[in-house]
Amino acid sequence: MTITNISSSDNQKKQVIKLVSFDFDGTLVDANSWLLMNDRCGVKREVDAQYYEQYHAGILTYDGWIQLLVDAWKENVVITKELGVELSKQLTLRPGVAETLEYLKNKGYRIVVTTGGVDIIVRPFLESIGITEMVFATECVFKDDTFVGIVNHAQKDEVGEAGLFKLTVFQDFLEREGIVADECAHIGDGANDMEIFSIVAQPFFFDTGITAGDIPYPKISHMTELKEVL
Repeated sequence: MTITNISSSDNQKKQVIKLVSFDFDGTLVDANSWLLMNDRCGVKREVDAQYYEQYHAGILTYDGWIQLLVDAWKENVVITKELGVELSKQLTLRPGVAETLEYLKNKGYRIVVTTGGVDIIVRPFLESIGITEMVFATECVFKDDTFVGIVNHAQKDEVGEAGLFKLTVFQDFLEREGIVADECAHIGDGANDMEIFSIVAQPFFFDTGITAGDIPYPKISHMTELKEVL
């Protein structure tokens, strides 16, 4: 196993790493929590694809896209936290993830998951494997056990890209915890990880084999490769 694009300066930085952040959808698990919820709630893939295209064309805001999905969910299914737990049981870790997480914990790294995933699905799954620190870009809101909608934690900044949402909440977390980005690594598989990659000392793009274009960061194709550099 060979990790590509790692320079000597990158290797020098690894000694200061204290916190390792992981994306969730597509990184720790093969599935996507949003698609899992959409499928359960009867939202057709082609409909969500249309929303996605409208978002990237600037026709929909990120919050507008989420709201359309939420409205569709509520039309078809009663959204509960129990439903999230049920769907979380359909998830499985990618090969090598459990081994790598155990290795990182034994090495003393602080493990955090930074995600734009659906929290009522992601949270119970992560808790079941012993991960308790999670940074959510968005979260489901309930009032008296009734699903109200989804709050975007970066909304106050009026940023428009999903990657900037994740970066904002990640930076807020680091500030609260008194951690600097130069003490962090982040592993992710998508465009919405690029902004976080740009600030951490050790960025790793998890290459799932799907064409991702030119990625100017070290790539890994199997999670156990992290054991070579962290």
